[in-house]
Amino acid sequence: MKKIRLPIGNLSTVAIGNPHAVQAIEKLINALSEDNVLCIYGSCGVGKTHLIELTKVALLESGVLENEIVHIDAEEWVRRMVAALKSNRMDEFKVEFDAAKYVIVEDIQYYFYKSRSQEEFLLFVKRAKKLNISIIVTSSSNPLEQCDTAAINEHLISRLCSGILIPLVGPVGDIKKKFIAGYAKEQSLRLNELILNCIYCNTNDNYFELLGVLNTIGFYHSIGNGVDITISDLRVLFPNWCF
Repeated sequence: MKKIRLPIGNLSTVAIGNPHAVQAIEKLINALSEDNVLCIYGSCGVGKTHLIELTKVALLESGVLENEIVHIDAEEWVRRMVAALKSNRMDEFKVEFDAAKYVIVEDIQYYFYKSRSQEEFLLFVKRAKKLNISIIVTSSSNPLEQCDTAAINEHLISRLCSGILIPLVGPVGDIKKKFIAGYAKEQSLRLNELILNCIYCNTNDNYFELLGVLNTIGFYHSIGNGVDITISDLRVLFPNWCF
């Protein structure tokens, strides 16, 4: 069977800046890992969802069927589980996940302080090992650093942490510069080196913030009949920046 690889393009700075995460995902989805659970964690805006989308694309392009992949966020998992409990249809709820080859659950921090949801997810993780199901979860923080014992079941922490734990870093250094320049080019924004450096120095290492800034500049550029953006424009758009 041909090895599955993530489709990393020139603008996929999330993947380029996190090679260990890419390697861990490829190892898991190619069944080359001894463990079947991968936890990717990092603060909001570092690119967790982007990596998950790349993973789904890679799986589908390799021939994995769409119904063999379950992609859900933890909030939706909880909502559906509660509905199944109320309607006495827990067996039906379990079947969808047990029949998959790959299960991706985003934002598992939503399970915190929800003991019944954690118990059900832990049971699924245990079943998945026997069923050869690969699990990828994302979290806003490292489960090991969750100090409040009331927040998360210690057995769930233990199971997650016995798998592969990979931290993601946001756009920093050259990766950040590459993203700004690449996205600007993609949106046909003509930004000179001074403008690019100004954006770089005045934004945090967060893809959401960078996208917000660049989209704001793009809108201003569009209503200005395509005239090149200047430092004076940035002063108007972002008065709290340092110039």
